[in-house]
Amino acid sequence: MKKNSLKQLFKIFVIAILLSKVSMAEAHTNSISEEIQSIDAMPPMELMFFKARVATCSAILKWQTASLGDCAYFDIERSPNRFDFKPIGRVKASQAGTTHTYYQFLDEAPSTVNHYRLKCYDQTGASTYSRVITVNIECLETNFISSLYPNPTGTDVVHIDYQSDIAERNSSVVVMNMMGEVVKRIKTNIVKGKNTLNLDLSTMASGQYLVQIIGDNKVSNTMKFVKK
Repeated sequence: MKKNSLKQLFKIFVIAILLSKVSMAEAHTNSISEEIQSIDAMPPMELMFFKARVATCSAILKWQTASLGDCAYFDIERSPNRFDFKPIGRVKASQAGTTHTYYQFLDEAPSTVNHYRLKCYDQTGASTYSRVITVNIECLETNFISSLYPNPTGTDVVHIDYQSDIAERNSSVVVMNMMGEVVKRIKTNIVKGKNTLNLDLSTMASGQYLVQIIGDNKVSNTMKFVKK
């Protein structure tokens, strides 16, 4: 009699364990299903375009949104092999209510081979990716801006140290806003070797700018500066 009771208790114990495992598996499945639905709930990133322009030793990434969407900000990610992506910068999304918003990001330290993608985050932290674009850069540092100072600047003049392997009589110091639009162009003569150029900012508003030196045969790297 005791043996039968023990057998029955053992059977009940085994059944209880099995039912517990089934319940845990169902809960796990529901959790995964909810997670997938949460990911799928955010629509894919809609872009008019996503492209890059090489500026000697830098890469300028440009993109334009096709709709207002839910992006709160974009992370710019870079990879040397299309698999191992790491964030290199962040751009806040416009909240102005316009659908076709234009964005730009300057990568001042790219590698020879660069794969870029955008990661859009909404207000809840959910994310979605853009397509991947690839940029190859051969940085021949024979004509380059080595420094710009003071930066940031509260003065009306900044100084640019520029190294050139040739003399050029028809060069220009070109200043662009962060949208890539030229806001100032100054003609200058470049000598072979080190040049120190003075850039007048007195007519320019406060903000972030890009500067580049363009000659008949050479284009320098792009450097960012801030006028307070």
